[in-house]
Amino acid sequence: MIHDQAESLRRKLEEASNTTIEQAKTISFVSGKGGVGKSNIAVNFSLELCKQGKKVLLVDLDIGMGNVEILLGLQAKRTIVNLMQEQLPIYDIMELGPNNLMFIAGGTGLSDIFSVDKQITNYFLDQYKKV
Repeated sequence: MIHDQAESLRRKLEEASNTTIEQAKTISFVSGKGGVGKSNIAVNFSLELCKQGKKVLLVDLDIGMGNVEILLGLQAKRTIVNLMQEQLPIYDIMELGPNNLMFIAGGTGLSDIFSVDKQITNYFLDQYKKV
């Protein structure tokens, strides 16, 4: 018998479809493997939501090889790393992209960020709640 890795996810989606969801707060695209298209899907999904009149903030949390800004054809002044290392307000690192898409760029070539302490993690979460 073949194990279906997505069975529990399908079951949760089916259960969720039986309830009324007023508004999605966070949608994430994750995978343990790089290069599978997470950023491409996130960018295109975000742009489509913007075209439908939704207010969207796309946050690239890939601090090693973030590429959302590249996919958008833009160059960000600041990244999520600036938020954490300099404790900047989240609004100071948000950038405007196509179709009124707001985004926060990830970082590149960073390894020391993986030892983020609890204070920095809490700061990020507090800032995220403000959006």
